Amino acid sequence: MDKVEMLANLVVMAAADRTFSQQEVAHLTRRSGQLGISAEEFDAAITRALEPGASLVVPPSQQDRVMLLSELIQMMSADGQVADAEKELLAVAGAKLGLSSDELNDLIDTVV
Repeated sequence: MDKVEMLANLVVMAAADRTFSQQEVAHLTRRSGQLGISAEEFDAAITRALEPGASLVVPPSQQDRVMLLSELIQMMSADGQVADAEKELLAVAGAKLGLSSDELNDLIDTVV
């Protein structure tokens, strides 16, 4: 999965509840540094993720899909509060990736 797409997916998750906490912004900033994302790429990811109708980009490989879900779970829990909208987005992502509810819950337990 492209690193800018990954960051954009994280922004989509962070914006699911229509607010950005300081912890979420810090997580996005930290993760963008770890991914080696430039300021221009960061801005592009934010812009893409905040466009009307923005949705998650699902990677083709199973390995990237599991990594994406792990990243989304970390983003979802970054501020210590999990909003219903974030839970719904994660459930949709899990379903798109072919995971059962039990598999998704196991992954959440592993990551958090």
